[in-house]
Amino acid sequence: MEFPDLGIQCALKTCKQLDFLPFVCPGCDEAFCVKHAHPRQHECPQTNDVPNRVAAMCPICSAVFPLDRAGDADEVIDGHIDRGCPPDEGFRPKVIACAKDGCKKKSSDPVVCPLCHRGFCVKHRLEFDHECERNQAILASIRASVSKRKRRCVVS
Repeated sequence: MEFPDLGIQCALKTCKQLDFLPFVCPGCDEAFCVKHAHPRQHECPQTNDVPNRVAAMCPICSAVFPLDRAGDADEVIDGHIDRGCPPDEGFRPKVIACAKDGCKKKSSDPVVCPLCHRGFCVKHRLEFDHECERNQAILASIRASVSKRKRRCVVS
């Protein structure tokens, strides 16, 4: 083993595989490899305490509704649509428009520029793709310092 201090061994006694990105079971708080990550795969004693996270999304307004049982998704969504998709029902992911002038793309997970701290679509995520003001200022200062050096280095 080249890196014995990195990673965690799977908590399952019959596995003990070294895993660099282990999954922590919400029931027993033990770390497991990908093969034994699900509570049923490692016979978790706290299986009944692990919440079953199921949600349904409205196909019209994209509202998300957490569900207690997987079978009641149709009932919840049908009732929501019958009520006219009221805006106060369910969770709606925040959708942000790309900050590049003229771009009309919207995303619930925009890429944030590390220089200007504005959100952009994937096409305009790089500094030179969205004409980042801060990047332009940095480039201008670099150009100015390079031109000063060129003036000092004039050989006659």
